[in-house]
Parts: sequence; C-alpha cells; structure tokens
Amino acid sequence: ETRHEYDTMRFDQEAYFKKYGTSVLWSYAPKSDLTMVIALIFIVANAFSWFSQKHRWQMVADRLTKAALEDWTTSQGGTPESKDLRETALGILNEKPAESETVKENCKGSGKKQKGAKKLSAREKKKLEEEALLPIIKALVNDMDDFGGGFHKPTWKDLLVVTVAKMPYNIGLSLLWNAKYYLRRLQKLELSDEEREVLTERAVGPVVWDTKSEEEREAMMKKELWIKENRVEWEEEQYVANLSAADQKYYAKLKKKGKAE
Repeated sequence: ETRHEYDTMRFDQEAYFKKYGTSVLWSYAPKSDLTMVIALIFIVANAFSWFSQKHRWQMVADRLTKAALEDWTTSQGGTPESKDLRETALGILNEKPAESETVKENCKGSGKKQKGAKKLSAREKKKLEEEALLPIIKALVNDMDDFGGGFHKPTWKDLLVVTVAKMPYNIGLSLLWNAKYYLRRLQKLELSDEEREVLTERAVGPVVWDTKSEEEREAMMKKELWIKENRVEWEEEQYVANLSAADQKYYAKLKKKGKAE
C-alpha cells in the first residue's frame, strides 16, 4: 500500500500536497488589466510618432540654419532658400543699430588705432558676424512650420491614431486612381494634366516635388520624367547644377571623353 501511494504521488503531486500539505507559501501576482496595457501602448505609440515627426523637422531646420549661417554655396549643399534666409537675417541685423554697430566695431578691431592693438583676422571677423546672425536665423527658421516633403512641425494629424484611421481612406483613393489610370491606358487616351503631375511626383519623390516652384514643376512635367531614360538625364542635370563652375568644366571634359558616370 505504501509503495502504491509512493508511485501514485510521484506522478500526481497535487495528491501529495492535498494529503501532506507544503512548507512553501505560494502567492500569485494579480492579473494584468488588459485595458491599462492597451492604453499604455497606445499612448507610447502616439508619443513616439509625434517626437519622430519633430525630429524630422528639426534635422531640416538645423541644416538650413547651418547653410544660411555659413553661407554655403550650391556645391556645398546651399539652396536658394538658405540664401534668402541669410539675406533676410542680414537685413534684420542692419535694422538693429546697436547690434550692427557692435559687429562693425568688432570687425574693425577698434574705432581708433591703439598702440599694440591686435588686428582681427578674416576668420575672427566671420565668427563675430555669425555669432550676431545665429539667433536671428534660428528665430526665422523656427517660424517655418513646413519645409515641404513631409518635413513639418508635428500636429495632431501626425499622431499614430490619426494615421491609422486615415489609412483605409488613403488606400482607397490610391486604388481608385490607379484603376482609373490603367483604364485610360487601355482606352489609349492621352495623359491628363493630373496624371502627368502624379507620375512626375512619383518619379522624383515628394520631397523634391514640394521644394519646386510652379514653373519648375511645369518644366519637369514636360520632360516626362516618369520615363526612366528621361529621369536619368534629368538627375544628371541636377547633379551637375550643384557642382562648382570648375567641377562643371571638369565633368564636361570627362563626359566628352566618355569617362563620366
């Protein structure tokens, strides 16, 4: 009987605990509230999407600030926007007599020549000017809510819940547009202005498209950039345009010899 009980309890530990009890006090963690867990994940996901959008805007803002402050050329990554921003900042600086005079006096070293006075170098003068321009440029950039191409300051529309809610609508619009596009192709109809615009935007990307003026967009649409050969040629033109004059001449020589990639 003892042997049978031993064999039984080896395979049924619950029977052992019921008869002899246990010296261990078991405690169970309370069950997690599923609603609270889902709510926490929801809040964290929305906060992440908001700060992610903020980071995207800040990256462009920092680059634009640096380009305007250091007066980057086109080959360095400067843009017409950074040039205009610098000109605006210089205009604001000149409108502030006190700050403008301080910069001029510092750049001259002194209004009166003093014995043993050290003349400022060109680099030191540039640094003084940049120190005066930096807060002005930062303030101007901070007023720019949207750089185009999705690089805008975060709003409630960038929250994950809004993006997910709008997703079926956006997918439906995309499917409807594509169905209409392919139906027109089967009917061998000419491309409409809307189709040319959408195809061009898809070819160059939303970031490039948003940064172009209406005239530049019209020119891009006329080049039919949705055709691969045309897009490659256009991209080469954009690359060469961002080079310095000397580099453009060198590139032209390489292309003439057939060595340019």
